[in-house]
Amino acid sequence: MEIIRVIADDALQQITYLVLTTSCNILIDCGCSYAEINKQYKKRTKATNDVKIDAILLTHVHFDHIIGLRDVCGHCDCPVFVADGAETQINNPICQCANIFGKILDFVPSGLKTVKNGEILTIGDNKIVCYHTKGHAPSCVCYDFGEILFTGDTLFLGSCGRTDLWGGNPEEMEKSLSFLESLPQKMCFPGHGINFWLK
Repeated sequence: MEIIRVIADDALQQITYLVLTTSCNILIDCGCSYAEINKQYKKRTKATNDVKIDAILLTHVHFDHIIGLRDVCGHCDCPVFVADGAETQINNPICQCANIFGKILDFVPSGLKTVKNGEILTIGDNKIVCYHTKGHAPSCVCYDFGEILFTGDTLFLGSCGRTDLWGGNPEEMEKSLSFLESLPQKMCFPGHGINFWLK
């Protein structure tokens, strides 16, 4: 497995991860354009062909993590996975927190699929466990690839996601952090900042 970090060139510097496996390519979040993802893919792999994306896993539906979704889905016809319940939030500027920044995102992918807490996704040869980790937003999901955990905006190095935006909840965040702490050691890849070891 190879992980390519694509950091958005904006104030929030959200990270999109392109996970290359032997059987498929999976995108974690969609905070930048297909062109930027493709550029980093070619730079890292020395490939001459454009990157094919087989699935998109959204850690939550805040605007900075879905701002490139329309563009990427225009290049790649693939399923997009969100937390169960987030299908009603993905197109809502208040739930996206897009209204705070004067953004309007009005795109819902045709291949939108929901995941339940504890559900195991099979994508290619990969078994991915989905954990609902509410607190930063009701739509937050962490994706467990085994030794690797994509934490979105739930958990960062030395801190956690803010809980003062729409749907944020400090009590839920405490529960989510306690749950993550109970997991075995993993390398975490957050939605902003650098990766770190859990435990």
